[in-house]
Amino acid sequence: MLEAASRPAVLVITASGDLDRDAFYLRRAISASGRSGAAYEVEGVSAAHVTDRAALDRFAAVVLMSTRGLESRGREAIAAYVQAGGGVLLASGPQLDPEVASGTFAGTLTMAAPETDARSASRSLAPGDGRHPILEPFAGARSAGLGIATFRRIGRIDAGGCHVLARFSTGEPAFVDCTHGAGRVIAIASDLDNAWNDFPLHASFVPFIHEAVRYLGGGRPRRGEYLVGDVPAGVPAVPGFASIPAGLRVAVNVDPAESAVERLTAAEFEVPIARVKQGPAGRADRGVQQQEERQHVWQYVLGLMVAMLVLESVMSSRTS
Repeated sequence: MLEAASRPAVLVITASGDLDRDAFYLRRAISASGRSGAAYEVEGVSAAHVTDRAALDRFAAVVLMSTRGLESRGREAIAAYVQAGGGVLLASGPQLDPEVASGTFAGTLTMAAPETDARSASRSLAPGDGRHPILEPFAGARSAGLGIATFRRIGRIDAGGCHVLARFSTGEPAFVDCTHGAGRVIAIASDLDNAWNDFPLHASFVPFIHEAVRYLGGGRPRRGEYLVGDVPAGVPAVPGFASIPAGLRVAVNVDPAESAVERLTAAEFEVPIARVKQGPAGRADRGVQQQEERQHVWQYVLGLMVAMLVLESVMSSRTS
């Protein structure tokens, strides 16, 4: 039940479908194990080969990085996938045509090409909505993990009715969350492969991608495993195996983040042990105990004296 074939899969759409060439950093970020132990399979496909909506249904989420060669059937398939409850992570970049992306999600999201002077401007991420599931792990003091990335070039996003999750330090929307039908679209105003920014080179990139994929894939049933606190309706929240309404057998696991199986050293074991010092009360108790022991000796002496008196009275009665 826990083999790689049962893991949820993410489809990455690039210009050629070769992820090692078109999405090197993104591929490794998605396939890495997340904070809950969950991992995803990653598949790549060229935009020109996206034609069937049914082929998209088996993926927990789709990442759209390129629209080169994306025909009208492909755009309709992606739009229908999202409207049916799927999730798409849409990233601006040199391979993405803003007009094609906007037409795919018409009425929901509008994207535009970078301004002519955007290449030389250097930006960072400003603190965003820390309550959103994607940014919640970076809330508070941890928000600095996102703020250290430098964005040299960005696209423009007209959020419209979408929720702006974060902005750049210059004020433009950086991440937006849009509802499209029953599904969701997360749009990023820069690329995810170290072309327009150095975000993929920072440690915050991997957890950000994982939280985004997890959020987008939350509306679709996963194929292999669930955590106890994240089971679908009708499945008991206890470890073991169960059947979901789709007729699949899944594994229900305890969150590994709640366990610590590392072996403790003797010093680590003794740290939480409270050492009780002997106080005056303890010394007083020990003195009382010693006093009682001395009193036991006097009991024997008194008993001997009584015995001698009895013996003396007996002897005197006989002589008289």
